[in-house]
Amino acid sequence: MVQFLAYVLGDYCDIYKKDAEDDNVYHHYYGDSEDDNVHSQITVIDMSLLPFQVLETITGLIGRIILEFLSQFEKSKRGSMPVVIALEEAQNYIPEINKKDRDSISRKVFERIAREGRKYGLSLLVSSQRPSELSKTVLSQCNSVIVHRIQNPDDQVYIRKLVSSANSEILNQLPTHPQQHVIVMGDCVRTPIVAKMNTASPKPNSNNPEFIQNWLKEEKADYQGVANKWMEIDRKNTENNNLQS
Repeated sequence: MVQFLAYVLGDYCDIYKKDAEDDNVYHHYYGDSEDDNVHSQITVIDMSLLPFQVLETITGLIGRIILEFLSQFEKSKRGSMPVVIALEEAQNYIPEINKKDRDSISRKVFERIAREGRKYGLSLLVSSQRPSELSKTVLSQCNSVIVHRIQNPDDQVYIRKLVSSANSEILNQLPTHPQQHVIVMGDCVRTPIVAKMNTASPKPNSNNPEFIQNWLKEEKADYQGVANKWMEIDRKNTENNNLQS
């Protein structure tokens, strides 16, 4: 547990040196780095390939472990280690409506973090293309909102209810915003504004696919190469599970 927490919160190499006797998955991850004090201010936990049956359970467990850890600090040190959990595609973790009559485990955890996390130094950054599907409890605790172009009518109505401080003229621009343009509202600005986001560097590979050009070209997909990579990922996951056990 201690090693997992140190890894997730970016202090693993400060707590466990490379010459430690125990050989585990974290040592293999950092490899033969020349720097004994590798600090990780951002830890990315890729959940994209997890089956949906276990996705909420694992994300909820990670969120609860971090919350419980920070809540155990002495009162004099409470909030001394600020942590932000960013939920990308958050509708997968904090849905407003339960799926198949099963209570969402992760939603309960992140709703608790949204309500109580601030006093422990734990915050949430929620990102989603479908805000109307998100937990209303979590969104009601957000003190700042950044909205990109929204074309779905249900989402537009929900945003209008969520941010009553913005005037209707600004919100009417939601369906027509060009790329990179956003409406910023909440505590981070004095008044709702329209802004242009800086271009990411390096730029993510997220452009729209060129359907016609790709359909007409003679080159075919590398089925064997993709399958080999797929199997290699499964093999590494199995090895890591064996190391942890």
